[in-house]
Amino acid sequence: MRSIHVLCPPANTGCVGLNFADFVDVIDSGWNASVDRRDFVRSLVSAVAIAALPGRAADPIAVGILDADPRSSFAAGVALGLTEAARSESLFNRRVIFQRTGTDADKLIALGVTALVGRAPAVEVERIATACNAKHVVYLDCGTRSDEFRRRCDSFVFHIEASESMYANAAKVADGARVALWHPSLERYGAAQLNDRFRSAANGTMDGEAWCGWFAIKVLVESALRMNENSGAALREHLLQGKTEFDGHKGAPLSFRAWDHQLRQPLYAVSPGKPARDIPDLSRGEGSMRDQLDSIGDSSSACRAGS
Repeated sequence: MRSIHVLCPPANTGCVGLNFADFVDVIDSGWNASVDRRDFVRSLVSAVAIAALPGRAADPIAVGILDADPRSSFAAGVALGLTEAARSESLFNRRVIFQRTGTDADKLIALGVTALVGRAPAVEVERIATACNAKHVVYLDCGTRSDEFRRRCDSFVFHIEASESMYANAAKVADGARVALWHPSLERYGAAQLNDRFRSAANGTMDGEAWCGWFAIKVLVESALRMNENSGAALREHLLQGKTEFDGHKGAPLSFRAWDHQLRQPLYAVSPGKPARDIPDLSRGEGSMRDQLDSIGDSSSACRAGS
């Protein structure tokens, strides 16, 4: 059985949930309690179709994970994504390389990564975005909601965290409830199974940061299965294709907008003692799902002119 190779810089403590140093192999030794076989296979239905496509890339992609706190829920979500990626590789006979460090984006870029996944704060993310644009490295943003940052229209930055505009617009119809990217009470569309897998693996509940880390890894693994080459430019082109969609267990196909690279996705109104409510409610809205999801985003973004 093949393994996923995880590259960790010497003396690094950021390999969350893996406990590796320098260079190790993660061997899939079978289905365990953390990931139920039936639930996992259900989550890979779309990837089964992907695997049947001809001309898939033979080379793996290199991915850097940026996180200053290895105990964060974001890091735990990434760890779950890596565990499920190992099983994807076993199922599809495909290898993906991950390089992991703290917040040293420049070091990872110098190592030749295809993509970075991080939750860098606003004070750092602009520098990281500039470096990624220059070297054609895709940056999957789980760390900032800033509309101002999105108005930079960075060519190689894709936002999984929702924007300030998305949260503000969702709050207008949330009837005073808190607006969240994800919530551990979610049950529909496979959300209950994902929450259960995270709870078993991390001994905690999945919040928005954890979902963002898990989903970022899922995006990269499924993209690697679809792509014919492993460059950052090819990954960027793939993510911007109109037909590229991902299942985030949110009840709608999730895709990145062409103009500001924001992920289209529902948010949730969360109140104590009540089920989380989807915003927008796609079962009652008019128009396509993409149009409805764009209704809670910054659809007038200045980036539209260059899309």
